[in-house]
Amino acid sequence: MAVSAMNEKDQISAKDAAYIMQGGRCIYCGRVVSHTKATCEHLTPRSYGGKRTYGNVRMACRQCNQARGNGSWLVFWMMMQAARYHGIIQHG
Repeated sequence: MAVSAMNEKDQISAKDAAYIMQGGRCIYCGRVVSHTKATCEHLTPRSYGGKRTYGNVRMACRQCNQARGNGSWLVFWMMMQAARYHGIIQHG
């Protein structure tokens, strides 16, 4: 499938692809997440016009997905990496 808007059935495939690509780990905290508890993370939030495309979907744990909200994924990722480095978060 080309990188274009996906329907609901295809989004499941994008989640599967992201899960496999990331080795079952959250893009932000690195925690291993079961496939059933993994969430589709939209790098460009849907609230800002982000599409359900393979290039825009990654896998995140529910806690990180909710904590990020619709802010910048890159800023949130950098904050999580700093927290992991300084031992503020222990998982991952």
